[in-house]
Amino acid sequence: MARFISINRDQLMMLPISLDRFVDEEHLAKHIWTILSCLNLNSFEEIYQNADRGALAINPRNIIALLLYAYAKGVRSSRDIERYCKEDLAYIYLSEMQTPDHTTISTLLKEKSR
Repeated sequence: MARFISINRDQLMMLPISLDRFVDEEHLAKHIWTILSCLNLNSFEEIYQNADRGALAINPRNIIALLLYAYAKGVRSSRDIERYCKEDLAYIYLSEMQTPDHTTISTLLKEKSR
């Protein structure tokens, strides 16, 4: 009779996770992140006025990276980008394991297009 490994899916695990291991060195997501880390994006950060109150905001650099990557892959829907931030390792890498709401993604686009 065959024997198989049995896994308890409810068991908590401690996994050392490094975001850099989510994607290969030559992956498009890594190149986008490298380019964005060299750019001055202060004008995007000025949109947020949550220094004294409110919840912490997701860094606009992450949302811009998500938008660039999504557009390069042909994804235009902010709802799809939100979903991919939960499912796709490249999106998880660029969002730094955050899941921006689709309204947050579209708000950044609307604010900077004015």
